[in-house]
Amino acid sequence: MGFWDKIGFSGRNKVTDPDSSHNPMFESVGSTEASYMNMDDLMKIYHTIPHIKCVINAIAGMTANGVFKVINSSGDEVENHELVDLLINPNFIQESKQFVFNYTVNKHVYGNAYLYKNQLSFSVDAIFAVPTEDVKIQYTGKLYDQTSMSGIIASITINQKPYSVEDIIILKENDDRLVVGESKILTLQQQISNIKHAYDARNVNITQRGATGILSIGGGGSGKDGLMTNPMSPKEKKAAEDKVTSSYGVGRGQNKTIVTTLTPTFTPMSFPTKDLQLFEEIEDDMRVIIDTYGLNDNLFSKIKGSTFNNVDATLKRVYQDTIIPNANIDAAQIGKQSGLLNAGERLIMDFSHLPFMREDEKMKAEVDKIELESLSRMFLDKAITASEYRANIPTNFILNDVVEEEEKEQIDDSAKALFDSSLKLRGTVGGVDGIISINQSVALGEMSRDVGINILVTIYQFSKEEAESLITDSKLPTPTPTPESSPINNL
Repeated sequence: MGFWDKIGFSGRNKVTDPDSSHNPMFESVGSTEASYMNMDDLMKIYHTIPHIKCVINAIAGMTANGVFKVINSSGDEVENHELVDLLINPNFIQESKQFVFNYTVNKHVYGNAYLYKNQLSFSVDAIFAVPTEDVKIQYTGKLYDQTSMSGIIASITINQKPYSVEDIIILKENDDRLVVGESKILTLQQQISNIKHAYDARNVNITQRGATGILSIGGGGSGKDGLMTNPMSPKEKKAAEDKVTSSYGVGRGQNKTIVTTLTPTFTPMSFPTKDLQLFEEIEDDMRVIIDTYGLNDNLFSKIKGSTFNNVDATLKRVYQDTIIPNANIDAAQIGKQSGLLNAGERLIMDFSHLPFMREDEKMKAEVDKIELESLSRMFLDKAITASEYRANIPTNFILNDVVEEEEKEQIDDSAKALFDSSLKLRGTVGGVDGIISINQSVALGEMSRDVGINILVTIYQFSKEEAESLITDSKLPTPTPTPESSPINNL
């Protein structure tokens, strides 16, 4: 493998390669052999073959649903980061989703996308997705012994204007190439060609099908099988053509049946299109394209096979297996090449806000609730200590179903109050002593009213309305439990 192969040279990306030669694979082969489309203009294929365009647009649209975030070395989000602010409003023409859609289309059409950083001062003022077809790269001829991209790439020109290598962010297809990627479209040459030829055949059959058959009427005696042996004269032929075209057909005022005293014969010239299996060929080629780009045919229109359930399940799997990993590879490169990240920071694309991701959170919250109820019962029955209770309580559990945004910071303190006040509870679960103790803790400010209500709902199985009526906020005498009132003393 030569240098140009290692870095991922592709003539389709208009890269200057002094050693490249024309490859006849990308031309139509002679008429006696299979005929393939020319693959030199990849963007033209994207715009003229709808099966390619809808798959690439689906990837770009799903990727654009992500949200850029900067994460520090502890895994926490860095708020109000300069790079995120830039990507939310990348330039004066596009907003974030359009920008992501734009560079994702370029990457999957050409195998590469190039982002230009417009840097007027020390910070980046704007960032643009440059059309890949306008980019030309000149290499230094060096590779492994270099420490930066400028040691591999000598120059980058966009529409014949030179730019510094540091001003361009390179995003490549996730393949075996090191510097620039190769378009998946090149591997689909046969499928794309077959789709085009199948549609051409259908078009010709519709618009240029010619005569459906030959009607022969003789003028003499009958021959073998009752057919006329003498051919029609030109005059008879013209009269028959005029009669057939004007008098017979499916139009208004035309006869649907020919009645004649002659013995005509009709020779059909049609060919059943279903025998060509054009539709089957297109469907099979489409499946190969979908698989090549890591999607699933349940996401696309088809006659049968898709339901709402399997579409939802498929969408989730496609995001997990294809969209999210590739989006984060691109985000990592943007962050790395932007020059705007501090040590330990990295740029990611977050998709946790999407409905199917939130369903997972809902399921986890339900599991956490069950776990909390179990821990609370064990603690009140003195099967575990307060420290064990604190250590095992689900960290993401929220005591109230609805918590206002400004109250979220108080949840941890309220939960701690729950643990501490629970030490004073006496009696069995549902016992009167426990209810009195909850009232006492609320009245003394040891726990909030909401926490007390949640205990009655979670532990004592009261309805929320009943629990609210039981919390009086009045300071009551602290009850002194008797040995008979506690099941622990009966063990």
